[in-house]
Amino acid sequence: MGLLIKLAALVLFSLSSAPTFGQGSSAATIYLKDTQGKTHAIRHFAGKLSIVHFWATWCSSCLTELPQLINVAEEMKEQGLSVIFIAADSLDATQEYMRKEKLQATMLIDQYGKAMHDYKIQALPTSIFIDAKGNVIDTQRGRIDWNSEVVSTRLKSLLAE
Repeated sequence: MGLLIKLAALVLFSLSSAPTFGQGSSAATIYLKDTQGKTHAIRHFAGKLSIVHFWATWCSSCLTELPQLINVAEEMKEQGLSVIFIAADSLDATQEYMRKEKLQATMLIDQYGKAMHDYKIQALPTSIFIDAKGNVIDTQRGRIDWNSEVVSTRLKSLLAE
């Protein structure tokens, strides 16, 4: 019992003392497989505004915004926007949801939370905005209305920088 309490205290201390992945940080390098089994190395952000978007099939806010962000990613791809979708879910659940909703986008699978840990994600959905130099410029926790004029204007502004 004493060992269990010590382990719990150690875990709580390490979680509470973990630095947040915030503005100005260099984007973490991650390696994940997509729904087709192909491994992607997410490390070269230079030259493009990138959004690393974490979501899950069991997260209702995630499911509300995901189709919107997929559309924005497609519409702004030619302007230089890169969106990296990371499902904090199983391969089967992600594939089933994408098929059921008829959504088309490359989805990386983070079933065991390695990327969430590396990016210090504490809530879903979370979107991390990374500038062309590979630095984090913003982190947004919670649902974003990707169809709003405010968000569209902000993305266009970031793409122009």
